Amino acid sequence: MKKFTWLMVVVFTLLSLSFVIFKSHNNSSNINSVDTYHPSVPSQPKEQNVNNDVLSNEVTQKIPQPSIVALDQTKKKNVVSYSLYGNNPKYVIGAIRNAELVKYILPGWICRFYHDQSVPQDILATLREMGSELVDMSAREDHSKQAYSGTFWRFLVADDETVERFLVRDTDSRLNPREAAAIEEWIQSGFAVHSMRDHPNHNYRFNAGMWGAVRGAIPDMKGKIKAWSDKSHYIADQTFLANVIWPLVKDKTLSHDSYHCNAHPNSRPFPTRRIMKEHVGQVFDHLESPRLTDISPFLDRESPINCRKKQEWKFG
Repeated sequence: MKKFTWLMVVVFTLLSLSFVIFKSHNNSSNINSVDTYHPSVPSQPKEQNVNNDVLSNEVTQKIPQPSIVALDQTKKKNVVSYSLYGNNPKYVIGAIRNAELVKYILPGWICRFYHDQSVPQDILATLREMGSELVDMSAREDHSKQAYSGTFWRFLVADDETVERFLVRDTDSRLNPREAAAIEEWIQSGFAVHSMRDHPNHNYRFNAGMWGAVRGAIPDMKGKIKAWSDKSHYIADQTFLANVIWPLVKDKTLSHDSYHCNAHPNSRPFPTRRIMKEHVGQVFDHLESPRLTDISPFLDRESPINCRKKQEWKFG
């Protein structure tokens, strides 16, 4: 009887150990599988410190890697250009968020931030560590005292002969797969300049943070900016693009447009269907909450039929 009892104890122990090893191996395999197909990216902090300038990684979220792949950075330099000044968390944390996203949304592209010394040093250090390029505008003649002169800095990428192709974006927007698909279509099209309009209110020739171009498409950008005297109002950069740049490039510009495709030459629908109420150029705060006034009632409107890739895509 004792032998039988000891035998049962041994068998039970071996079975228990086998089960533990199996579960451990299985969980490890599942984790590797998830990380392989859904690279983790730190999300934005839920709380700010008193200075509103320190990034905190409290939560992570999984972002699937899109199938759209841009040109290989080792062959041609592709830059996403931003202006950055001040310590408003909406913009400085937005900058860090886009520096994270570019690796997944536009593989092979790098972020460049034209900034001054009003940006907290730890934010600049974080961006540098993430592989972003930093251009300090503090001591340059382009550093005008007019209220919105900083929004023009990002346009200077057009004069950089080391850059093959560039995009101009806003730090309070987020790179997303919808624009990546449009960018890929632009690259394949052969057009020198790209413009996007993805909202009923995007009725400008250029939205200041939703366009791009190839090297040499817009010569002497610095001179053009210097000659433009009014940099004091909110959309001064957009007014400059409409009045100075658009007349030079309108015939070599491809536009992706979901609401105003009849108003501008060489316009076509976005190649992917809109997901819920998202849009290219959508504005977010530092907690990743979208600006609700941009969503309703505007995006309750259906897109014109000829601004849709497919007729059943009612919202573009």
